[in-house]
Amino acid sequence: MTDRPSLVERLRRARIVQVLVVYLGASWAVLQVADLLQSGLDLPEWVMPVSVILLLIGLVIILATAWVQALPSTTAKEEAGEVPSDWEIAPKDAVTSLLSGELPHLTWGRSILGGAVALSLCFGVAGLYVMMKGPITLGPEEAGADEAATGIAVVPFSVSGEDLDVWREGMVDLLSTNLDGLGGFRAIDSRTVLARWRSSVGDAPDADLGDALRVAGATGARYALVGSAVSLGGRVRLTGEVYDVADGEKIGQAQVEGQPGEVLSLADGLAVAVVRELLGSEGSQVVSRSQVASLSTSSVEALRSYLEGESLIRGGEFERAASAYEEAVDRDSTFASAYYRLTSTYGWMEAGGDRAERAELALRALSENLPPRDRLLLEGEEALATGDPDGIRLMEEAVKRYPDDPDAWAMLGELYVHGGARVFRTPADVHRAYGSAVERDPTFGPNYIHYAESTIQLGREDEARALLATYLGLAPDTHQGRALQLAVDASFGSPEERAAALSALPDETVHTTSDMINGLPLTSAGLDAYQAVGDVNWARTRGGRWAWVRVWTRIARGRLNEARDLLEEDDSDARRVSLGWVLSLAMPEDGRPTLDPSLCGGSAECLLVSGVQALEDGDDGRAEVARRGFRESLAEAQEAGNEGWAAWLQAGSDGLEAYGSWLEEAPRDAERALREIQLRPEANGTLSDRMRLWLGQIAAQEDRIEDAREYFTSLAYADLGWYGVLEEARALHQAGDVASEDAYRRFLELWSDAPADHPFVVEARQDGGG
Repeated sequence: MTDRPSLVERLRRARIVQVLVVYLGASWAVLQVADLLQSGLDLPEWVMPVSVILLLIGLVIILATAWVQALPSTTAKEEAGEVPSDWEIAPKDAVTSLLSGELPHLTWGRSILGGAVALSLCFGVAGLYVMMKGPITLGPEEAGADEAATGIAVVPFSVSGEDLDVWREGMVDLLSTNLDGLGGFRAIDSRTVLARWRSSVGDAPDADLGDALRVAGATGARYALVGSAVSLGGRVRLTGEVYDVADGEKIGQAQVEGQPGEVLSLADGLAVAVVRELLGSEGSQVVSRSQVASLSTSSVEALRSYLEGESLIRGGEFERAASAYEEAVDRDSTFASAYYRLTSTYGWMEAGGDRAERAELALRALSENLPPRDRLLLEGEEALATGDPDGIRLMEEAVKRYPDDPDAWAMLGELYVHGGARVFRTPADVHRAYGSAVERDPTFGPNYIHYAESTIQLGREDEARALLATYLGLAPDTHQGRALQLAVDASFGSPEERAAALSALPDETVHTTSDMINGLPLTSAGLDAYQAVGDVNWARTRGGRWAWVRVWTRIARGRLNEARDLLEEDDSDARRVSLGWVLSLAMPEDGRPTLDPSLCGGSAECLLVSGVQALEDGDDGRAEVARRGFRESLAEAQEAGNEGWAAWLQAGSDGLEAYGSWLEEAPRDAERALREIQLRPEANGTLSDRMRLWLGQIAAQEDRIEDAREYFTSLAYADLGWYGVLEEARALHQAGDVASEDAYRRFLELWSDAPADHPFVVEARQDGGG
């Protein structure tokens, strides 16, 4: 009996190890090609796993073929012609075997052909899929879309002059480092660029533009920076040209010049200039195009910090944004744009103090170096800080000159918010200004805050909710967003939503609830929410502002007894007098409180209204106490060098004298004086409100109804808003205008909690047709 060969001997004869090594090597090559084709032609993701599965199946077939071909019986059958030889395919024989239900005889030819057909079908189907999706692109557009959108490759510079050879590839390293991450652009690693350059261009000292763009495209970059270094009489000029590698279009050019020893600072300056070109050409999610010309720094690190601040402020992260802007001005103390953004960020944070004052002073010192657009913005910022209504006229001219500038529109909106009522600008004007800013830069989150607030005040629920959703998408975790949500729910929600919003107030911060009231409308729901905020914050802080809010919101809702009780509890004499005058407007003459000007201290508001009441009562003694209070407080302010306080007192004193002229039947003189006084920057807040009320009453007295309406409606968001509605209704009724009915109905809604027999309520029902 012949000994059968062992398993090891059979494997040796089949050369399994050699076959396995060759097959694994060939499989690795196939997978590399598959990977290149998948990334280069954007083949579907299933190509790689299917290729691996086919190769595993092929491995089994190849090993089985090796085993079968090593059998002595196979050799005998081949010699007898019973089966095909090693490399024979014999398709007819294979088909016959399949039809008879048998597995075709394994030959090397059949196995290799089967694998080639399977892989070809795999890639063929994938290619057909890509063609059905869209055209296949080769060359620079092979890079993935996300990479191509931001990548920039710095290719070796051409050089001309002595001792500049080191700059050829050295600039690739320097500029790649400087550009990476700057303005949202991703610099391709210098090693990748240089490796591609050497394999494509070789050691040639220079390459043509086509070669440079092909190298940049091969790295996956969207942009190529092609530059030159030229020695000119002991100085060096660096020039960089930015190209879009997809179509070869030149995006922009930047140039810097200096001493040969200043290579690092020159590279910084060129990088900054290149980024300005890129931002200006394609726009950015970080800065608007109108800001690009203002990026005056030549420091890469200062610009990097500034752009980080821009990214943070868009998401409402004011604290972190302020830190980034502070770093920017620390690195470049002449960077005016960073100072400008820093001061406005402090404003959003409501953070004054030394650091805000230092930033404002530095910005003013740099104003002469600013472009015209930025100088206008700075003037607007100064007008906002001082309360000068002239800033509104200035910025209205600015948006005509720079209609595409979102910052100019936002500054105009800010001035409308904080002083527009004095020149008859309404929430509709705020809405228009901030809407224009958002339209031009929809990713800048802070502009949505006042925009949404004005929409709530205008009663546009659907638009307000849409703006709120957009803002929360940009800035998902800010107290401003929470404040807007509370304002929307309190103003437009169902009774349950309103109750939930108001019950949540004690758990909110003072900052959040303070911001919430900025967006409340002059409606019963809005005033109830305002009152709730006042009560909550008074309990927490005992702050004078909230004592004031608690009283006047109750007056505005007709809850006069509550207002009187709270007023008597107030520990501020000046505030009791000032609010006592507001309460006296709602009281019959025989029940109104008598205001004592000797309690006013140095409060211009208190001295003004107590003096006015004294003049109305014909009490010369009390009126003289008010005048003397003005004179003494004014002298004290001047002696202390407090110009702001002195100007405020002077405005109040002049207002009192103007009111006296009106009572003395000189309304035109009084009107001229009151107009001039209420527009002074120092006559802000309640002083201006009082004077606009009187101006409206003078106009109504002279049957100038439209003028009167302008003054009365300008009081909508002051503590006299409720009274402005009533006075507007009276003026319209006096003129026989049926619009008075709507105005009286609005007043009755506000005063729905007032006693039914109150004279104002009776008047509104009778004259309003209800």
